[in-house]
Amino acid sequence: MKNLLISILLVLIGTSGMGQSAKVKNVILFIPDGTSVDVLSLARWYNGNQPLALDEIVCGLSKTYSADSTIADSAPGGTALATGSKSLSGYVGVSRDSLPQVSLFELARMQGKSTGIAVTCEFPHATPADFVCHYPARSYSSSDILIRQFVYNSPSVVFAGGGHYLSNYLKKPYSLKDTLQNRGFRILTDRQSFDAITSENVWALFNDWAGNSRYLSHDADRNPAQEPSLAEMTRKAIEILSKNPKGFFLMVEGSQVDWAAHANEPFALITDFLAFDQAVAEGLKFAKADGQTLVVVCPDHGNGGISMGNLQSGYSPVTPYEKTEYDNLNIHTKIVEPLRAIQWSGRKTAQRILADSAAFFTTHTALLADTLALRYNLTLPADSLLTIGKIVRMPGWSADKKRDNLENWLGTRFSEQHFIGWTTTGHTGEDVVLGVYAPNGVTRLTGIVQNTDVARYISHTAGFGDLDSDENLYVPAGAGTQYPHYKARLTDQGLVFDHQSGKPERCITVPGNTDYYLLGQKKISVKSLIVTIIDRYFLPPELVKILAQ
Repeated sequence: MKNLLISILLVLIGTSGMGQSAKVKNVILFIPDGTSVDVLSLARWYNGNQPLALDEIVCGLSKTYSADSTIADSAPGGTALATGSKSLSGYVGVSRDSLPQVSLFELARMQGKSTGIAVTCEFPHATPADFVCHYPARSYSSSDILIRQFVYNSPSVVFAGGGHYLSNYLKKPYSLKDTLQNRGFRILTDRQSFDAITSENVWALFNDWAGNSRYLSHDADRNPAQEPSLAEMTRKAIEILSKNPKGFFLMVEGSQVDWAAHANEPFALITDFLAFDQAVAEGLKFAKADGQTLVVVCPDHGNGGISMGNLQSGYSPVTPYEKTEYDNLNIHTKIVEPLRAIQWSGRKTAQRILADSAAFFTTHTALLADTLALRYNLTLPADSLLTIGKIVRMPGWSADKKRDNLENWLGTRFSEQHFIGWTTTGHTGEDVVLGVYAPNGVTRLTGIVQNTDVARYISHTAGFGDLDSDENLYVPAGAGTQYPHYKARLTDQGLVFDHQSGKPERCITVPGNTDYYLLGQKKISVKSLIVTIIDRYFLPPELVKILAQ
């Protein structure tokens, strides 16, 4: 099926933009996670009706469905953009049959190009993991596997959150922080060190405004002295990666646009998207000056079903032909100005309420009302303040669950008052915007396309190689696999290939999810990740060649 799809795509080169054209040296792929098309309209209004950086390169729409669902999550959504393959819900960088799929990131590295990831979520989250990792689950229970794969398959540059994942990995007496440093990577956690970076092999992992090391702040809550913006991370990544004369591949994600949409929180959604658009502006600025860089913008899916206009602004079911609320709806006074008056995201507002809950719900309910009015521009009746108290005191709920529910409650109340509509707190299945900037002489991808077409267009236009070469790059093996002089068995140390001579020094041990094997006691590096999925190992061709001798 995969080969059939690419064959059809190549036939349709007039529409897809995959005809003969010059090749590009660099690629920057921007993914505004969970961005529905209506987000662009509201963002323009919020920004004084000024055009977005993205606007000048919009050229089509991308279909987002996965192999098993009309509505995709970020795992198969990102996998399609990273590998050109449709996959199943929750699957990261693998096919629907749980086979590793080579990614644009890996193909670029095989070409000798530098690679980078810049995101505002934790580094092993679904979208960045889609480009670097391979495993049929994105859940918390599989996060240790994704973390390990990310370290051993590391891009040249990683700007993200998630610093604690390196230190707490599997709660072992060593940390993957040590592993990274032993492999020649610097790990930075402060703004000053970030600003001073001039070369690759670096991870910069930031905390949010409250010191949480899982992810960065929403852009509206960001302290510029402590956290760079996504635009600044993009500019720094380009500055570093562009020093490679062979070129680079950079993936930039506006990760928390999606999180704000899940919370139905319009302020964080719009301000995070505008921060993402500023990152796009940085990419376009470089691409136009460079003349050898392809820029692609494509969300992985929609989220929330946001709209300008809700049930409060619709037709009356009794008198549908009378003048309606939306006839009098002034976008500036009813939506934009109230949004601009907000100072904190719903998440930060919720966190501050939870931190001060003892005071708020004993003698200071008036203080709560003042805080909501000042920080979130939300005026509520007394019974609503009691609802907040119920959320704060909910027995059995973790602090995170209380925060998430309170954030959603605040966002929903604000939206109801200001004619912003939502259909769900989950993802949505509509087509999403596609933007492409290509240098002179390079054909653009245009029209209504599959998300998998985006990856194949990038690979074709950049000359990365064959996205269908998975079976050659990831050769399956497991207990009982035999080669002329070797037979495999599973052990606690990994997959062990015993040599028929019985000599220990000829034995080959393959640890899971690393980039090396042991010949006897000698550690030998390979050029790609040795993927392990439960009891199946996927070996790189150079190791297979050794085993086949």
